[in-house]
Amino acid sequence: MTYEPPTSRPLAKLPRRKPIIRQPVVDPLPSSAYEALKGIESKPTLGRCRSMVVPGLYVAYRTETVNRLVVMEDGKRYTHAIVISHGNERTSQLIVHLLPDNSSVSVLHLTVPYPNGAGRVGLGLTSEQLRVSIEFLSTAPPTDDAARTLITCPAYHQTDVMCIVSAHLSSIIEEDVEDILKVIDMVEELHSAWKGEVNGDEVDMIREVVSKTPFTSP
Repeated sequence: MTYEPPTSRPLAKLPRRKPIIRQPVVDPLPSSAYEALKGIESKPTLGRCRSMVVPGLYVAYRTETVNRLVVMEDGKRYTHAIVISHGNERTSQLIVHLLPDNSSVSVLHLTVPYPNGAGRVGLGLTSEQLRVSIEFLSTAPPTDDAARTLITCPAYHQTDVMCIVSAHLSSIIEEDVEDILKVIDMVEELHSAWKGEVNGDEVDMIREVVSKTPFTSP
């Protein structure tokens, strides 16, 4: 494989690929909320098990009771985020949060069913939600040094996060999903909570989604 752990930036020379993606909803963020969000990353309870998978792509549990958007990371703002939360229906909604400093954060909100109990709940996302996630993340590839993406989920939904991550990486570097997951599991910097979370049936589903997700030429 050509994919390596995040310390060597293996994707730096790959061409950027443009996705086919729906028009987002624009949602201005109030100044008061913006000020509150600026320092949220410093809270020790937020971003539990936060890890970098590849440069510019982070994963974390969302421990807040409300869908608060983390906009800062090491003094730099996240430019993109995928927020997985519970809901009665599986939905996908893309929102661009406009900030008072004229910058913005693009957020893809995905809902999955509530778990029946504690422990591994498996993949809760649909094929359509995975497809939309691939298209969304292709606008912020690791080849773009300015892009910083955070994917968050409730407790026990790490499988959903890693399915998105592996689908994204498979689509941009054109390597098999299972091979990518094996390499990810060997990344020492990645928290163990995110390793070994995708089974064979889920790998097959990701492969099918990746193979059917259309891209336009750069």
